[in-house]
Amino acid sequence: MATDTTALETAALDELRTQLRGSALTSSDAGFGDIRAVFNAMHLGQPDLIVCCTGTADVVDAVNFARAQGMTVAIRGGGHSIAGLSAIDGGMLIDLSPMSAVQVEPERRIARAQGGALWGDLDRETQAFGLATPVAWSPTRVSPGSRSAADMGGSAGSTAFRATTSWKRRSCARTAR
Repeated sequence: MATDTTALETAALDELRTQLRGSALTSSDAGFGDIRAVFNAMHLGQPDLIVCCTGTADVVDAVNFARAQGMTVAIRGGGHSIAGLSAIDGGMLIDLSPMSAVQVEPERRIARAQGGALWGDLDRETQAFGLATPVAWSPTRVSPGSRSAADMGGSAGSTAFRATTSWKRRSCARTAR
């Protein structure tokens, strides 16, 4: 369901922009094209609105706005979707890439990562406590859908991982043939 971009230039869009800590961009705003860029150029997509979220409250506000405006929504953690799931024609793209915080509970061996966290973010924080996160392969993005070697749970814009204490498991797995 595509939405006319000019229809978004209303009091409702202005109100959304005042509610957000992040930004709400239309194609006429500077930086829109850079943020819209996707990992897989086969799925370009042209959203009517991009909401760059900095926290869970921004995600909630974006979803509520999309619902009220009847907009289709796509979610992007960083654009690393071979299938183009973060590309959308019309509608709203909710960009979680600014949300990259990772919190570690070393005594429970649990790490919680926001929706925009990279593997490097997760590794850096867990390794500070001698923990590692051997989960399904993706070179850059933390993937909530891959549950191979980690117990996961989460909430809006956040995923929890049970980290293992054996960083050697990962390094040994590469050399054992």
